[in-house]
Amino acid sequence: MKTIGENRSDFTILVLIVSFFLNSCAVSAQMARTYKVWVSLINETQVKGMAYAADENAFVVQSKDSALIKLTPDAIELIKIRRKGKVGRGALIGAGSGALVGATIGFLAGDDYARGSGFFSFYAEEKAAIGAMGLGTIGALIGIRAGSAKKEYIINGDTDTYLSFLPEIQNFIRSQKTGQKEARH
Repeated sequence: MKTIGENRSDFTILVLIVSFFLNSCAVSAQMARTYKVWVSLINETQVKGMAYAADENAFVVQSKDSALIKLTPDAIELIKIRRKGKVGRGALIGAGSGALVGATIGFLAGDDYARGSGFFSFYAEEKAAIGAMGLGTIGALIGIRAGSAKKEYIINGDTDTYLSFLPEIQNFIRSQKTGQKEARH
């Protein structure tokens, strides 16, 4: 029977993969954040793009063609905001976490062949691979679901409602002076 302690190369590879995964997450957390916005207007049209500016007079969206679209609060029905790349990042984190848990469970379960388990007997490495694939897939699906959530602000054309949400909305806006986020989320 082979255990993790006897075959340190499998465990070393697992530790290296986890270390790489955690390092890549830390690097992506330091990058400048950009936020996608979907703005539904009172006249039932929708504006999509990146959050560019927000003040008491207007909410500005930068469209795909880099045009700036200025929207007055009385024209806005609903603002939805989500961090760009959040869905992919959620899937990656979920898949990595699920694969790590599945592989760990598989390794810790040990070999079945030594116990004479019959037809469905697996080595610990096979169990780890099956667990990593199964729980990695489930983790990716959960990560996609979590990452696709959007923050919603219901304005309904009311300037006072827009102004009450303005400090929170401004957390999603890049400062024109520095090109950095004014506040981190």
